[in-house]
Amino acid sequence: MAIAIKLVVGNVVRLISDGPWMTVTKDRPEAGAKFVEVSWFEGAILHREILPKDALLPSPETLAAAKAKEAKPAE
Repeated sequence: MAIAIKLVVGNVVRLISDGPWMTVTKDRPEAGAKFVEVSWFEGAILHREILPKDALLPSPETLAAAKAKEAKPAE
């Protein structure tokens, strides 16, 4: 079950099926509105991949930040 939050650059995510924590590094409108580029390190090797947003689960910190932003009154 995917959590419905807007993923933005800097959010920490992982695949719903598990795996390493990754950072959203680019929104990919050219790949369709449902994809983002993510990056992560495996040792000293930097990996990048384009993944569907629906396959990603935000970290607890990313969820808490999104909830705090929602709760903040509009100025």
